[in-house]
Amino acid sequence: MALVYDGTDGLFTRLGKLIAMMDAIRAHQTNLKTLFATVQGTYSSTDRYMIDQLSGNLEARIEEAGLILQDVRAAAEKTLIEMTFAEARSSTTNAMREKTVQDDRREHDHEVLSLCRSVEQWERDFPLLLRRSEHPPRLDG
Repeated sequence: MALVYDGTDGLFTRLGKLIAMMDAIRAHQTNLKTLFATVQGTYSSTDRYMIDQLSGNLEARIEEAGLILQDVRAAAEKTLIEMTFAEARSSTTNAMREKTVQDDRREHDHEVLSLCRSVEQWERDFPLLLRRSEHPPRLDG
């Protein structure tokens, strides 16, 4: 199974959606603080006691919403590892022995190194192929 990076089932598509979710959670947390400041502005110091419970609990509630960020991060990490592990298992040059972030990084490093070697080989061989060809391609359009 080839690792798909973009599109419906793509790794980066999925990770991007999870990151967007994290951004929305952070924006929600900031928005709650802004909304409360607006509400607080409608109360004077003498009648602010009416919103004491809200005022006292708001920071804790905002922090609770932040706990979701940990869950989203865990989902992103698991998505990255599982998709890479599935690809590595189907590959003949598996650099991933376990489902860990460290092995995931090792596998991606291995893929990048292989790609770099392919590009270097192409850069080295392409001019030779052009010289050997009877009809080299025109590069001027």
